[in-house]
Amino acid sequence: MSFPSSESAWNVPHKSWHCDEPAVVGDAEPWSLFVFVFLDNVTVDMGPTTVVSGSHRRAERLAKTLGTQNHEALINAFESVNSGLFESPKEVTLLPMDQVLDLLIQEDPWFQELVEEGSPDQRIQRFIEEDNSLYGIKQKVVTLTGTAGDIIVFDPRCLHTFSANVSDRPRQVLRLDFRRQL
Repeated sequence: MSFPSSESAWNVPHKSWHCDEPAVVGDAEPWSLFVFVFLDNVTVDMGPTTVVSGSHRRAERLAKTLGTQNHEALINAFESVNSGLFESPKEVTLLPMDQVLDLLIQEDPWFQELVEEGSPDQRIQRFIEEDNSLYGIKQKVVTLTGTAGDIIVFDPRCLHTFSANVSDRPRQVLRLDFRRQL
C-alpha cells in the first residue's frame, strides 16, 4: 500500500535504486520471483514500483567480469530461496546486491544521470520515453502499472525502487514471493 505524498508532480525516482538478489555467474535464473497483483487500477501518478528493464542482464555481465567468490555468508542469508542450488557456496562467483548500482554508475553515464535530480519532463523523456543500450542490452525505466486484477511477474535481480504517489488515492498492490525449487 502506498499512500499519497506531498509531492505535486510525478517524477522518475533518483533515490533508493536497489536489487533484492545478487547476480550469480552461471545461474541465469533468479532465486525467487515477485508477483504483483493489482487490487485497484494503478496509474503512474499513484507511485508504482519503478524498474530498470535489462538491469539484471547488466548485473550478470558485471558479475562475470567483476564478481568475486567467498560470499558464503550472503548465499547462506538467502538459504530459504537457494537451498541446494550450490554444492560449494565458497566457490560461487557473484556480484552482491549492494555493489550493482555503483558499478553501473561507474560504467554508464545513463545510470549516473538516473541517480541525479532533474525536472519531471526531462527525466521522463530521458529514462522512460528514450531507448538506451550498452553492450547490446536495452534498458529503460518501466513503471509497474495496470488495472485491477492484472498480475506482473518481477525478477528481484532488476534494479527497482518506489516512486511518489502524487494522486489522491492509495495504491493497493499485493506482492507474493515465489521461491525456486530444485
